[in-house]
Amino acid sequence: MENKQPLISILIPTYNRPEYLKECINSVLTQKWFNNNELEIIISDNSTNNDTKIIVEKVIIDYLDKIIIFNKNSSNIWMIGNWNKLLELKSWKYFIFLSDDDKFYNDNSLKILYDLIIEKKWDLVYWNSFIDRNWKLEYIKFHLTNGYEMFKNNCISFWWTLYKNKWYYYDLNAWYYADYDFNLEYVIWGNILYIDKDTFIYRIHNNQITNSINWIDDKKMKLYIFNKHKWYYYNLLSYIKLLLVYIIIYILVKLWLYNYTLKTYLKCVKK
Repeated sequence: MENKQPLISILIPTYNRPEYLKECINSVLTQKWFNNNELEIIISDNSTNNDTKIIVEKVIIDYLDKIIIFNKNSSNIWMIGNWNKLLELKSWKYFIFLSDDDKFYNDNSLKILYDLIIEKKWDLVYWNSFIDRNWKLEYIKFHLTNGYEMFKNNCISFWWTLYKNKWYYYDLNAWYYADYDFNLEYVIWGNILYIDKDTFIYRIHNNQITNSINWIDDKKMKLYIFNKHKWYYYNLLSYIKLLLVYIIIYILVKLWLYNYTLKTYLKCVKK
């Protein structure tokens, strides 16, 4: 294998879902662009048994020419802890989180992303996705422009997002919305790019943790995130207020000029 620093790290957190994980890994291994060896797969296993380890070790043996790194946590470090573990293990410039039960839409997905971003300076790139609800695909498409839209609707999922490495980590206090908070850091401090391409399939099923979030916890987490980034929203609201003031002043000036011109004209007509 060519000794080359990977350009993109595919980060796969997994927990007791070996049957899905195998399909997920295959969707990466079949990518056309993967032959360049500028890609690495990093799997961090939070499972309570060795079923996942057995599957991954077989994949590593079958693909010795690929960069596949496997980490088995000695104890359950919970979901967000596992995400941060993957961020510690990643290598270089860009990274994508791929849940163990999700997959790329086709074998050209990474090539599309690579061609679009390699010559541009972006910190976060996100794209369209399909939601798999019991084997029925639903198309979803989100496009935002600022962090205020992001706060209203967490419309950038880290499962279909390409990040530039900025050494950010997930906030454990943000709980199930840690990805929401993580994305806000990029939206506020970086340059984001939306790509109108279909590259990803996101599965929804009953075993997902987010399905159990109640209304109270949802509001608590959103309040925590808002307070953490409130300076940004206050500044944004101040900017909007200032813009409204300028618009009002502009309208008043225009009305005054119109009224003044009309009065001057009427005086001239009377004379």
